[in-house]
Amino acid sequence: MFKIKFLRNILLTSLAVVIIFPLYNYFIAYPAFIDALSDEAEDVSVRISTHLSSALKLKEKELGKVQLAINSDEIETLKRDLNIIKIKVFSSSGDAVYSTDPNDMHGISNRKEFNEIIAEGNVYTEIKEKGAHSLEGESIGTAHIIETYVPIMKADRFLGVIEIYYDISAAKARFEKIRLQSIVLVIIMASGLLSFVFAASLKASKIIVERNQIARERETLILELRKALKKVKTLRGLLPICSSCNKIRDKKGSWSNVDVYISSHSEAEFTHGYCPECEKKHFPQKD
Repeated sequence: MFKIKFLRNILLTSLAVVIIFPLYNYFIAYPAFIDALSDEAEDVSVRISTHLSSALKLKEKELGKVQLAINSDEIETLKRDLNIIKIKVFSSSGDAVYSTDPNDMHGISNRKEFNEIIAEGNVYTEIKEKGAHSLEGESIGTAHIIETYVPIMKADRFLGVIEIYYDISAAKARFEKIRLQSIVLVIIMASGLLSFVFAASLKASKIIVERNQIARERETLILELRKALKKVKTLRGLLPICSSCNKIRDKKGSWSNVDVYISSHSEAEFTHGYCPECEKKHFPQKD
């Protein structure tokens, strides 16, 4: 079956589908999903930080300090409605000045991401898996999050940073479920397709082999017939024969007895005997 190019190509194509689709999910679909989540988290974080920025006031007497003047109930509502685990505020020097988790007041002033990206007025987003650590070195815990840092700017002046832990555990779980279902479905469909193609290929291969065998037998028969025809000698046309002795003249002008001529120009052989009349004539004593 695998010697037949057409059938081999069908099987290889079906097998490629089974292999390529999971690879597509892993290397293309999944990264695209994560990128979409990151974009959404960044957008949500920027909107939240914009909202919170209006509640942040810089006290001139407390250099580098940021005071948060916002109702805690409003913060909890934001967290609940937008799947936020934690909100944290840093001063322009990278010191933690507020956190919805009172036990987490670690700063980020020693991180290059803070000095080279965030302090320059750029949003910084990073996906964190379960058990990973934030830029401040704190354990993320059992949730999948997108950690986003949004700089607080005022007239091109860097005032501080709002950090938001955006929980993507539920969205990721739904995606993983859909992805697993799609993979299983594709495997089932591809397996069915492969089984069908394999069975059809076996049947087609058997038919093709039988046809090839018949063709070979026919070719062999034709060759044998051609060989046999080459051995057959036939007498055609007008034969010049003597009216008296019945000898036959060949193309070279030689005269031969009828039996000699026929034997040399065909596959026929003669055995000699007497007809009843000649037998009476030559052997009258037998009467």
